Amino acid sequence: MAKFYFRIMNGFLTANLLGLLVAVICRYFQVKQQKKNLNIDLSIYRDREAGLKYTSHFLTSIFLTKFGEMLLDDAPKDTAAKRDIVQFLAYLLEVERPGERKTWTEEIDQLHCFIRLLSRHYGEKAILYSETLYDGIYPAIPAGILFFPLENCLKHAHISTDHPIRFRLDGTPQEIVLTCQNYWSPKDERLDPQTGFEMLRYKLGQMDAETAIDIKRTGNIFFVRLRLKLQPNEKAKL
Repeated sequence: MAKFYFRIMNGFLTANLLGLLVAVICRYFQVKQQKKNLNIDLSIYRDREAGLKYTSHFLTSIFLTKFGEMLLDDAPKDTAAKRDIVQFLAYLLEVERPGERKTWTEEIDQLHCFIRLLSRHYGEKAILYSETLYDGIYPAIPAGILFFPLENCLKHAHISTDHPIRFRLDGTPQEIVLTCQNYWSPKDERLDPQTGFEMLRYKLGQMDAETAIDIKRTGNIFFVRLRLKLQPNEKAKL
């Protein structure tokens, strides 16, 4: 009986080990194929973005900076970082389409993606982000509204762990409030703080809701507050 049980257990363990080996090999080739597909997608989106005419302040700020060079040239080994770059490049192809609207969930996801990329490039403590959101109902909004103030920082701010961007998003049933504070360091001191917000105002004009944007500069501190009033007939479930 001892030999009988030994042979049964031996066969059971052998079958399981073979199954585990097959599963590991399959997973290896699956991950390898996923990385290959990700690299193909990255190459495609980089080629498409590189072929764009950067006529707007928005795209100019993104790509004519060190951050833009990272998006178009850097080849991170980290799969998650590579996936974020692919996601954000694909999103940029849609941002400037007239009337383009996205669900709140999609826009929050893209905002988080953008912040992860900024943190990767400038340092984790260079972007101090916080959000407090009401759990339930928010409207679809024009693509890009949530991170336009951050985009403006790329060209007109000094960004580092010693001079961080402070970015906050608050949502209530009545309104969305977005505030951004950074250290002002434009390439040309003659630039007016209003420069670069034409696209944001254009996007705000696409909303039926009451909107307000407050932009001011105090010394070397640049501050933006964006408020979106939520009307009952605008609201839609996530």
